[in-house]
Amino acid sequence: MFNFLKPKNQKPSDKRSTPRRKFSYYMCVTDDETDEILGQLTDINPLGFRIDSRKAIPIGKGYRLRMELTSEVSDQLYMVFLARCKWSAPDQLEPNVNNVGFEIVKIAPHEAEIFKNIVERYGE
Repeated sequence: MFNFLKPKNQKPSDKRSTPRRKFSYYMCVTDDETDEILGQLTDINPLGFRIDSRKAIPIGKGYRLRMELTSEVSDQLYMVFLARCKWSAPDQLEPNVNNVGFEIVKIAPHEAEIFKNIVERYGE
């Protein structure tokens, strides 16, 4: 089970109820409808994730997203779920990169277990 404690350095303005974990594995997030790679996972929690994207992503927009999977986390090649962009901001170090936060809106039970496994295995 997840053991998420509030980090000591978490900002008071951060309204997230479940803290994110840094993501230590290269995994792309793709728009399943257009087949366009939106970005790479940078941190994750059971309710959502952040990506680094070279594309501007509108806040509030919903997406049908796809993540390619490894045999370490699933017997499936990929999983598909619905997520909504909650926020977007320019990266502080790379101005041509956007940090984008997504909230998972709808995910099938089996994919939710896979996502949980990804959080546990690769989240730091």
